[in-house]
Amino acid sequence: MKRWFLFCLGLLAARCTPAQDLIALVEPAQVRLCWSSSDSLTDHFVVERRSRGGDFRTIGLVLGDVPGFVQTYEFRDKITAGEGFLYYRIKTIQAGGAVFFSEIIGVALNDVQRNPAAINYKPGSSYLQPVLPAAGGSYVCRIYNRSGELSSLQRTPSDRPRIRLRRLQSGFYLVEFFHPPTGRRYYGSFHK
Repeated sequence: MKRWFLFCLGLLAARCTPAQDLIALVEPAQVRLCWSSSDSLTDHFVVERRSRGGDFRTIGLVLGDVPGFVQTYEFRDKITAGEGFLYYRIKTIQAGGAVFFSEIIGVALNDVQRNPAAINYKPGSSYLQPVLPAAGGSYVCRIYNRSGELSSLQRTPSDRPRIRLRRLQSGFYLVEFFHPPTGRRYYGSFHK
């Protein structure tokens, strides 16, 4: 009996999947989230958002669709004022109450993207070289991982900006460059 129960539990676990292929598209005054799911047990999805350093909060609900087929879903988060970086995840709620979370993705909003930083990075290199205005003084560089956690904090001269990456693991990162004398911020991203 115990083996049969574990076998059935294994079959259910194989069919229970979180939202997959989550992407976020920054559009004027909104962030459009798209994902897919083929889980036949999904009842609904809960869309969650957090700002840097905050907790995830529910911002929407999307009902499950036709079970057994790969379905794509979409949710539009109306944004009227920029907060810099926002982080999203999708919570999958199944009919039996089981809960699964998607990966966390981060986006930089349009109003902060008015100051994009061009980033020169060669895969395998231990340095990142951003193209920033030479404004005197130095820049403070903050590198955030895909989950929104601060991975690195460094200073770099504004005339020769160069950021060390040796301690970072492989993955996607968001970068913020802050110039204290002018208060200007520049943003970018890269894959290591």
